[in-house]
Amino acid sequence: GINAEYGDHFCVMGSQAAEQHLSNALGVLRGNKSPKALDNVGPETTALLQGGSPVAGLIAALKSGSEEVFGGVAAHFESVYREGIDDRSMKADSFESEELVGLLLEAMTRYSPETACRIVIVLWLLARNDHNKVHIVSRGGVEMVLTMMTAYKLQVDMMQELLAVLRNLAHCAEGSAHVLKSGVPQVLEAMQLHNTSEAVQVEGLAVIGNLAKGCESGRITIIREGAISRIVGVMEQHVRSELVQRVALITLWKVAYHDSDGTAVVIQEGGMLPIITAMKTHPSSAAVQIRAVRAIDELIRQNKDNALLLILEGGVHPLFQPAAYVSSAPLRGELYRLVQSDCRPVLRTLLAVRSCRQTELNVRLALLYLCDSSDLIVSGIFSSLHDILCITSLLNDELPETRAEGARSILQLLQSTESPISFTPPVIPKACNSPQNFEAFVNDDELSDVTFEIESKTYHAHRIVLKASTASDVFGAMLSCSMREAQPGALIPIEGMRYNIFCELMEFVYTGRVSISPESDAAELMLAADQFLVTKLQVHCVQVLAKSLSTENVWNTLKIAHQCNLAAEMGEPRSPGDMLKDACICYLIQNMASVIDTQEFMDQRHILSKMIAHKVWSVLPKPD
Repeated sequence: GINAEYGDHFCVMGSQAAEQHLSNALGVLRGNKSPKALDNVGPETTALLQGGSPVAGLIAALKSGSEEVFGGVAAHFESVYREGIDDRSMKADSFESEELVGLLLEAMTRYSPETACRIVIVLWLLARNDHNKVHIVSRGGVEMVLTMMTAYKLQVDMMQELLAVLRNLAHCAEGSAHVLKSGVPQVLEAMQLHNTSEAVQVEGLAVIGNLAKGCESGRITIIREGAISRIVGVMEQHVRSELVQRVALITLWKVAYHDSDGTAVVIQEGGMLPIITAMKTHPSSAAVQIRAVRAIDELIRQNKDNALLLILEGGVHPLFQPAAYVSSAPLRGELYRLVQSDCRPVLRTLLAVRSCRQTELNVRLALLYLCDSSDLIVSGIFSSLHDILCITSLLNDELPETRAEGARSILQLLQSTESPISFTPPVIPKACNSPQNFEAFVNDDELSDVTFEIESKTYHAHRIVLKASTASDVFGAMLSCSMREAQPGALIPIEGMRYNIFCELMEFVYTGRVSISPESDAAELMLAADQFLVTKLQVHCVQVLAKSLSTENVWNTLKIAHQCNLAAEMGEPRSPGDMLKDACICYLIQNMASVIDTQEFMDQRHILSKMIAHKVWSVLPKPD
């Protein structure tokens, strides 16, 4: 009457006596033992062996009266059901049994708390079957579960399982009606008492959601009992839990679904903001995004004025996130129509008043995504540096989700206004000296009359070449009569510079040309050129550094640019340091997604956000 697989499970889960008896029974069934091995089989094991299915085994175990045997059988039933819960071949219909339901409800008050918890779990599994729901409700199961919630209200695990039973029972009309009579306050009390338990919050939210969807009276009851306020509070407290947000979002949607009164209460209790926050906090979760879009869509469908609230709370740009983009297409179309007609005068007034910085930011972001590209500039939405700084301020935030919003919005603005960000390499200046005259004298000691010492090595130079050079005024001043270095035979030390870098510097001074190899020398050479005021060499370095920018070296390159103090060459609008800063900022804008979460960006984010704003403003078309 029992197959070997089930028997093995019972051997593991049951008592030692049952284990021995079942081992003997399985030995007989497999032909490994004599039938005499069954002589000492007790009544509990006989009952189990007579069962032809998990349900029959549970019934037999309950009838045996042995709490220990029932615990083992129930644990096996749970494991079998959970493993097949997503398997279509494991249908809930195969576990329908009015007799089993009656025995379980009768045993709930008779067995120990530990076994009672096991009974509750079995009831939860059985309640997935519609017929079993009716059996449980008709035998007073809802009232018994609520009584147990009072008795075990301090036990979080038991509370989770009891709420799970109510969640399944609330799926049917009969169960929903019984829960609504007196169960909503207890559900809310359990959620409040165990407010740190995500599992309890999820099950409680699911109960409320099923009650709201069942009928209009369900929505009225949960609203009257203050459930919407509890839902909003749960979303705020467990904002980082994707599962909690998913269940809460679908619950709010059920409350608002085709119900203007439910929608009004959700808005009145501040439900719009946690919906938007969920989208911002879980940008890559398609489940959260889709449910949030459904909730927002229903809120606006029931009351068009809620579209303005969505904009003011900053809920438009999350709809353009990749995970939400497809599902939000109809909603975005409706918002676009509303902005173009009804909302625009109000929004422009809010921008003009600038009464609240966060509101101004939310409005600008909404208009950025919902307005035509020409309107962004002509209508004054982005007509000053202040307007750009409003957007780039998002990059200053501690939360990575907010910084990501800022990066997307900046790129959206550049794309909408067709304003590409690119760095124009500087023009390499012509050689400052004639190669035919000085190249042969580079580091030549034959006619050398001045010697430099770098890293304990000597470099031979010529006073006349250095004083006559147009590349640098520093050498001329260094070799003037009033300087110590001007004395005959003086050895001039150069501190803080590598020998090969000094050689490249001097090569440029003598020839006006330089071959920067490897590229890693460019940063050091740029600082050396800054020290000796060789502006034209810095321009060479800028070109090399700009071409070799990466997410690893951009930070050091930007630091180098800040350390360079040389003024611009005659006729040049920017100094070499400014050119290099510009190259770095262009690179950061083009690669914001990969840099905004780095520690280097976080350490400099306040100054970088302003530099990015100035760059974006410089390329945007200006209003007439």
